[in-house]
Amino acid sequence: MLKVIHSADWHYNDRDHDEIEKCVDFKIARARKECPDLIVVSGDITDSQNLKLDSKSAKTICRQFSEMADIAPVVNIIGTPSHDGRSAEILRYVRGKYQIHVSEKPEQLFLQGEGLVDCWGLDKKAEITAIITQIPTPTKQFFQADSAIEEGDKAISNAMTALFGAFGASAAEYSCPHILNGHFQVGGAFISDTQQLVGRDIEISTDQLAMANAHVICMGHIHKAQEMRSNIFYSGSIYRKNFGEMDDKGFYIYDLSMNTPGVLYDSDFILTPTRQLIKIREDFTQENRLIEGCILNPFTPNEIKDAFIKVEFKVWQDEAGKINQAELERSFLEAGAARAEINLIRIPRETVRASRVLTMDRLRDKVKEMAALRLEEVSDEILAKADLLETTSQDELVQIAGRVN
Repeated sequence: MLKVIHSADWHYNDRDHDEIEKCVDFKIARARKECPDLIVVSGDITDSQNLKLDSKSAKTICRQFSEMADIAPVVNIIGTPSHDGRSAEILRYVRGKYQIHVSEKPEQLFLQGEGLVDCWGLDKKAEITAIITQIPTPTKQFFQADSAIEEGDKAISNAMTALFGAFGASAAEYSCPHILNGHFQVGGAFISDTQQLVGRDIEISTDQLAMANAHVICMGHIHKAQEMRSNIFYSGSIYRKNFGEMDDKGFYIYDLSMNTPGVLYDSDFILTPTRQLIKIREDFTQENRLIEGCILNPFTPNEIKDAFIKVEFKVWQDEAGKINQAELERSFLEAGAARAEINLIRIPRETVRASRVLTMDRLRDKVKEMAALRLEEVSDEILAKADLLETTSQDELVQIAGRVN
């Protein structure tokens, strides 16, 4: 039996440091209880490649990796260049009871005894507990593609197919679990309950991944936790970063056991104690939307408890006073929210109505709208003259004007 703990996309930054630290420490505490054989981190541990070594986040990352390495061997891969960059390579100098291995290029590792070795350090006589294939974010620099972007993406995709096939053939020589650790976009992955991520990055298909012949595929890059096919897992981000994120956050635990002709596994998704980030938006400038009597809090007490709440109301400027921001904020806090922020977006009626005048076809409608804008009344005589101007030719208007004079 091989037990593996898998997480990804910590995105450490000093602004969210305390929240991320809380969630990762929760994972480490669970790891101490589970006693895994391997800890897998699938990239993007930092939010910026420019994270300074003397920052609070960098110090916490080193502490946490050291603590994980006191539990089991740890493997990590370099994630998105704009996030991890090469900063994660510093983890090679972090010490623990077991080894920490960071991959900036595709490679295959072997878990042998309590250590991680590559094919050159493999002891042919010793038992191999697991094979770990490390696939960081594919880049043109690594594959030395110097063609146009579209052609380069296709070339990289083709190269990845060959790479998966080669690693799969190598792993097939051993009768032990094969774990693939990757950070890239897999075709068909969801970024929300209903929305798939399409066309933004180099995309690898599930058929291409199948070439690796891996028993469990641990993925990073997409922040929604999900299982694709039967053995491809995105652990998702470990905490909620943006307002409006309501999906569960956490990490996976896999139990793998050899059984002819393959490997059986159980997966368990563990929720982290991340904050709720609730965003409420209401637009009271829409037709028939009244502020009075509306339900401003559509969430249950359980959802509100300990949540961070951001409220945005779009209102007419002359009706903004109908919303008591302080009272509304107090009501959320009394309901159990940890923090509440109320923002009003004030829209001048004149600006909106004036723009509506330009969209009207009939002159009489434009006159009526302008009168309403200025809070004036328009007589039937004026409207009749507007109709006359619109339906009478220029020559006829000149004759009428001559008769009047």
